Amino acid sequence: MKVIISMFFIWTSVVHATEVTKFNITTERGDVIEAQLHTPKNIQGKVAAILIAPGKGYHMELPLVKQLAEKAAENNIISLRFNWHFFTSNGTSSEDLSKEVQDMTAALKYLKSLPNVDTYKIMVAGKSLGSVVAYKMFKRNPYLLSLYLLTPLCTWHWDEQGKQVYPFPIGEMKYPKLNDELRPVHITLGNKDVLCMPEMLYDFLKVSNGNISTTVFGGDHGMNLRKWHDPTYKDRNEANVKAAVDTTSHWMNLHLTK
Repeated sequence: MKVIISMFFIWTSVVHATEVTKFNITTERGDVIEAQLHTPKNIQGKVAAILIAPGKGYHMELPLVKQLAEKAAENNIISLRFNWHFFTSNGTSSEDLSKEVQDMTAALKYLKSLPNVDTYKIMVAGKSLGSVVAYKMFKRNPYLLSLYLLTPLCTWHWDEQGKQVYPFPIGEMKYPKLNDELRPVHITLGNKDVLCMPEMLYDFLKVSNGNISTTVFGGDHGMNLRKWHDPTYKDRNEANVKAAVDTTSHWMNLHLTK
């Protein structure tokens, strides 16, 4: 598979002793995805890396994705975040997520090609729909070190006609055989996330082999305590997202030191 970096789109800045580079990657099918690479300053030798996939409408500039990439780089981990092609082209995701797998495959191939990346220490993360794609990538690539599911999809409320029905579990459908996974997996969600109700997540994970950790914060599917646009909750929402990012980062560091 050929991965093309569109060099004429490159833009670099320095934030918190890390370098941020914006560029485009061309996928196997010829579509372009936007990406941003966060590189720790003064890298010596090869270091760990993480690839972070956004949600269906939760793009790479939104807090959970952006802050996790920034935090990783501050911890001497190269991080790459990107947008789905369907998002930047105002389309919709493919029904079987095959195009999104291609998007993430192209991003992963680019990340692996970087000279300072330790290919034995590459991690993947995904938000919502991105968590489903990240899991697909994780299962297909046994060399990947660990997986981070941010607000995964384990609850559904609609039938095939779009009519709202009583909530039912979809964890096994979205993440088949997750409980059999031997590599480290960490899950982060809010206690009021209607797309992954904690009780349904716990029920799904009750037969896991014990290598899956879970952190539940207050908040909804965006990790907000109240609606994100509620000005009276702005500071509390931001603090909640930061706590989620810090905890996910903590688990990343634990998995790297085992």
